[in-house]
Amino acid sequence: MKKTKRFNYRVVVEPAIYPFFSDTEQHIKAICERIKEEIKRHVDNVSNVYINWDTQAYCEHCGHGWEEDENGCPLCCDKAQEEWEAQKEDYNHVNRCATDAKMDKPNSIHRDFC
Repeated sequence: MKKTKRFNYRVVVEPAIYPFFSDTEQHIKAICERIKEEIKRHVDNVSNVYINWDTQAYCEHCGHGWEEDENGCPLCCDKAQEEWEAQKEDYNHVNRCATDAKMDKPNSIHRDFC
């Protein structure tokens, strides 16, 4: 018969942080640091206190969650797609210049800057 056991017990403290009161990441981190120091100072039988967080990718232009198609192009807004296209063109241009430099004679200096 299958049995389960509980292990790796821990206490999770979630600070009361509200977006309209804590507008910056540094402010939220400072609140967590104060709570961490208070726990270390006032609570016995604690082996470790650390701050942890979740991350979420989002578009800097429209604020939507980050999603890409199979080629890596963002799906959220036109501005992000235009930026991706421009970066892709820059990358291809640099790679073309590097390929052209490799075609020169061995040990020659590639003087034509892209």
